[in-house]
Amino acid sequence: MQIEFFKHNIDDEAKQAVLKVLETPYIAMGKVVEELEAEFAKYLNTPYALALHTCTDALFLSLKALGIGPGDEVITTPLTFVATANSIVSVGARPVFVDVEADTGLIDIQEIRKHITPKTKAIIPVHLYGQMADVEALAFIAKKNNLFIIEDSAHCIEGNFDGIQPGQSGDTACFSFFATKNITSGEGGMLITKSEAVYEKCRMMRSHGQTRSADQRYKKAGLSWDVEIVGLNHKLTNFQAAMLLPQLRKIETLWKRRQEIYRHYQAALSGAGIQTPKILKNCRSGLHLFTFWVDNKVRNQILMALKEKGVHCTVNYNPLHLLSFYRKNYGYREGDFPHAERIGGSTLSLPFYPDLKQEEIDYVAQTVIETVRG
Repeated sequence: MQIEFFKHNIDDEAKQAVLKVLETPYIAMGKVVEELEAEFAKYLNTPYALALHTCTDALFLSLKALGIGPGDEVITTPLTFVATANSIVSVGARPVFVDVEADTGLIDIQEIRKHITPKTKAIIPVHLYGQMADVEALAFIAKKNNLFIIEDSAHCIEGNFDGIQPGQSGDTACFSFFATKNITSGEGGMLITKSEAVYEKCRMMRSHGQTRSADQRYKKAGLSWDVEIVGLNHKLTNFQAAMLLPQLRKIETLWKRRQEIYRHYQAALSGAGIQTPKILKNCRSGLHLFTFWVDNKVRNQILMALKEKGVHCTVNYNPLHLLSFYRKNYGYREGDFPHAERIGGSTLSLPFYPDLKQEEIDYVAQTVIETVRG
């Protein structure tokens, strides 16, 4: 049996929606993107949503719109995808890593407090695997120290913390529609915010800083435009938005199926003594990844053994501070963040998507147990 690590949820309805867009004269950013933005904003209970090419773009534009740049520091976690830290570096600021909680992998609130300096301008918490960081505590710290909060919510559309959804307590929240995400358009991202000023800055920077979009100019031939702020091309297309809309409308149904699979995996693995990250009782996880932890001395051997048996897994994530760029340029070294290093060295992510059949779920769980036990 071969179990792929991921299969997307692009069904016939989504395919037909894409074909419908491709039959129109205008396939770039336009009306369908606006429809996606409106429905996404409604789902997240936020006034402003901006569709983008990637979640990395959302992080980058958030930092730019909030005025963060050279000489500034941004606190974040090393246990995340590299885009989180790269976006900080890309605006000229310095990423300041802090350790994570031992049982969840989420950024440690107490460590944040210890690393705030006069240069600190923002915090980027990562809602890891789908579980939100403690946004209430983060909001308190931000208010006390006059800091911005940019939520890296690439893993978490459907989640909440004590009823608080992503973006409701932070200045912005950034989402991913990458190929392996809960809803996908291959590449894609979304930025949400409560601030009209932040939204307007990001909206112009999304399209070269132009005051009017190409879609607006297409609808009204000859409509003039100006550039009031420097920007690049960070746009999503109509056909990507068309692919996403049917998935977004089924997001709760898809989440419930992942919850069923999560509970099955969790019961099987915990019953065999295999450790998994803790999900807090006051949280609803977006359930993006199902990860488990093994002895770091044999993690890579287990990964290869599972692949040989047809169970395709991956690693989320090796800690960023041990990557060559961050060692060389910021002086990080092994031992700086013990919890992140332990989790990064021991974690594996299982196949986890709604299309998994029951016999596949059972096979994955049993194969993991047999392989870990050796």
